[in-house]
Amino acid sequence: MLGTSPGRGGGNVVYAGASSGSLRFGSSTCAVRNGALVSFSAPDGRVDAKPKSKLTLSQAAGQWTAAFVPDTTDTAHSYTRTGAASISAARRGGAWVITLSGTTLAGTTGKHPTLTLDGLLTCGRLT
Repeated sequence: MLGTSPGRGGGNVVYAGASSGSLRFGSSTCAVRNGALVSFSAPDGRVDAKPKSKLTLSQAAGQWTAAFVPDTTDTAHSYTRTGAASISAARRGGAWVITLSGTTLAGTTGKHPTLTLDGLLTCGRLT
């Protein structure tokens, strides 16, 4: 069943702004607490120990924090935002599905001001 098997989950992210492109994640991990999704990470570190790109989402008190590194060999181009808008998560067909819709993140170095993410992600391994 999707949502419980290692190596599943992931999804596609399109990003634009300071840089642009699209990524496909082939795996992910998620955590659910008290019936709510509280974190998403792609790729799953058990499947890909040295990923080329990383996306992490976490939720606390109804507020999402997002961190995105399009290229892990160039961490000067990393983006984050606490209170990130336009992120939603819902359980559909036995799997957690996360939607990013115009989610704007700020560059962490100041050289690359913003990046906007759009994508559809699914949870793989649950922790």
